[in-house]
Amino acid sequence: MKRILIFIIIFVLLLSFSFADNTTAVNLNFGKFFITESFESSFLYQYQPINGNGVGIKVKRFKKDGIRSTFYSVYSLRFFDLRGGGIWKQKKNDYPTQAYFKLNQINFTYSAILNILPSFVVTPYIGIGIGVGVAKFEGYRYYIDHWQDHNESYKYQALIPVIKLPMGISIRPNDNLEIEIEGGFENGFYFSWGTSFIF
Repeated sequence: MKRILIFIIIFVLLLSFSFADNTTAVNLNFGKFFITESFESSFLYQYQPINGNGVGIKVKRFKKDGIRSTFYSVYSLRFFDLRGGGIWKQKKNDYPTQAYFKLNQINFTYSAILNILPSFVVTPYIGIGIGVGVAKFEGYRYYIDHWQDHNESYKYQALIPVIKLPMGISIRPNDNLEIEIEGGFENGFYFSWGTSFIF
């Protein structure tokens, strides 16, 4: 809990500092997080869907050209979870494992964004980012090995590095509002949508 509060305090300080720039936008966003089946199938014979929801706030700091800047910076604080459950097998002849897990993660990231068509109302963008996150994992599994039942539970919490690869489309009907549709990778694949208020 202390780490979460520290993250929020740092983010608020960055938010306050951002208003010293010429143009700043505050973005509220919601999305879906997931692990692709192609990724799971690369190391599991039998697997289950892994997905969850996320919510976040971002501060965008634009350069001297404002929202029409070719490059801009994004500070993001995001909360999301991933869940999965069912029967899993690593190899075809392995004993089946019945397992359930939940991963809650809080990420603070910095991203550099390239605005591909900055002077247009609709502009695609792409970026790269890094950061840190607090991950909390809870899991349970049941399996039979050599005719013996096994019940195991797990609970971990750790500070982890975060890699972010965002790409999306921004729609700017005027100089004070932006609608954003984004997909990418942030320690898990995601698809999100949000609204930015530009100052």
